[in-house]
Amino acid sequence: MKKIISFLLVVCVAFTIMPKSANAEIYISPMSAFQEVGDTFTVDIKGINKKVKWSVSNKNLKIIKKNKKTVKIKAVKTGVSIVKAKVKGKTYKCSIIIAEEITMN
Repeated sequence: MKKIISFLLVVCVAFTIMPKSANAEIYISPMSAFQEVGDTFTVDIKGINKKVKWSVSNKNLKIIKKNKKTVKIKAVKTGVSIVKAKVKGKTYKCSIIIAEEITMN
């Protein structure tokens, strides 16, 4: 009986310390950004190899090019917009603030 309990304990510990699957964490990159009108930029989805459905929340942004895991976006006019990536029934969002000109003082 002690051997069985010891074996089960070892198995439980082994499963507890095993690394999680590579697909365990899916996220959008960047999660937020500041852009100027006219800028183009790329948003990626990380941690997945499935096709992604890309969209934007309003006409402040325009999708230029989409592929499996990235989308190229152009900032069209000032305001706030959201880039959305839908994967496996879950939506990941990237908030974008678009300004006329960003100055660093």
